[in-house]
Amino acid sequence: MNLLPFDKLPAYQPRTFVSADVDWGDWSQIAPLYDQLEARAAECKTPADLEQWLIDWGELSAALDQDGSLRHIAMTCHTDDEATEKAYLHFVERIQPETKPREFKLAQIFIAHPLRRKLPKERYEIFDRNTALQVELFRPENVALETGEAKLGQQYQKLSGSLTVQFRARRRR
Repeated sequence: MNLLPFDKLPAYQPRTFVSADVDWGDWSQIAPLYDQLEARAAECKTPADLEQWLIDWGELSAALDQDGSLRHIAMTCHTDDEATEKAYLHFVERIQPETKPREFKLAQIFIAHPLRRKLPKERYEIFDRNTALQVELFRPENVALETGEAKLGQQYQKLSGSLTVQFRARRRR
């Protein structure tokens, strides 16, 4: 994905849980991170342990979101590039359908965790509420619908990106 000038941007904050060399297009490299988080949740004995678990979960989610966003941006900027289209569709069809149930599982673990109520309310009240809603609203059958919606969006981007017009005797995209 070197079609965009983002590879030289420094990280806002160095990652501590997620390795910098994870291939976000390879589920076999991502799944163990979810496995670690699921296993570690039961090992949290203090609110500080649970807070670190939440930070690590957030880091994993942010890294996945970042990669998905970069693929989306590349695909929308280069609608005629087959490799960027393929990379985006791979993420949408193969990675996201795997991550959504795993994110739901982590949300369930958090909601059921005995230390949840011991976290500082002023810091976690909104996160707590939103996570509870996420657990309440999640439906596995929606994952396929969201994948289909993303694929339709990609087709729209490709179509609209291919449109050209004549303006002042010049062809413009």
